[in-house]
Amino acid sequence: MGNTKGATLLGTVKFLRRQRDAALALIGPELHGYLRDEIRPSAWYPTPHFRELLRAAVSLLPGDRDAALESYGAAGARDHVSLYGDLLFNLTSTSGRLFVLWSMQHDTGSMSLLLRSPTSAYIELRDFEDRERDFCRVTTGYVREGLAMNDLHDVAIEKVACQVDGADRCVWQASWKHPGDSGWRVR
Repeated sequence: MGNTKGATLLGTVKFLRRQRDAALALIGPELHGYLRDEIRPSAWYPTPHFRELLRAAVSLLPGDRDAALESYGAAGARDHVSLYGDLLFNLTSTSGRLFVLWSMQHDTGSMSLLLRSPTSAYIELRDFEDRERDFCRVTTGYVREGLAMNDLHDVAIEKVACQVDGADRCVWQASWKHPGDSGWRVR
């Protein structure tokens, strides 16, 4: 079982607190403290707790579950930019600051960016202990939004390998356009 930084839980917890009565009915008593106690951005919390809080939050949203999970991932990327904005310049550099930041938020797994061309890359997640399809959707939204926040346009993300399905790592294929591009994308 891994741990997740409080900064990653904040958005989900804030949402659940706004719908406290419904949230209390959806989560076990061992998680009720998240709805009343301070969440410290730099503290570690069990990743399975985050998973259960996320499931409760998504169940309170209308519409498609997968879209809601990806929306949570996108919100997480925006939250990280607001907390750590100075660290996120040039997100698609080979140092991959967005991906280093992801790894700082989880005590298992490492995420990396492998550029294929100026407009495409593979994003890999290795050794993440809390394998769960919901986290795949959240991570898809996180990566898409992180790339878009780096002034890349028409970002497309496709999951091409998954640890949940037995692969040795999770892999997303990403493509994008830079401002002023003619619209042609390499895949």
